[in-house]
Amino acid sequence: MELEDLEVYALYQAVENLITEGLFTCSPGRDIESSVHVVTTPAVDLKLDLVTEDARKAFLTHLRHEYMSGMEADVWLAIQKEKDAA
Repeated sequence: MELEDLEVYALYQAVENLITEGLFTCSPGRDIESSVHVVTTPAVDLKLDLVTEDARKAFLTHLRHEYMSGMEADVWLAIQKEKDAA
């Protein structure tokens, strides 16, 4: 699945802030006391279990390096919007 700029940003924000952003939701797993978080989207019938806090942080790092040229999400999105406006 190839992600558009706003989808990448929404996925990053959902996982970073443990919220629903755009089409992505990052919520606690079954046991609210555990560190498991589940990422879901209605766009595909799959889920991603981030089983530890380290896994969640590693996923965020992966998104930054794979899609955002290693930049912080807000900076990267601002640059993408500038490129699109040009």
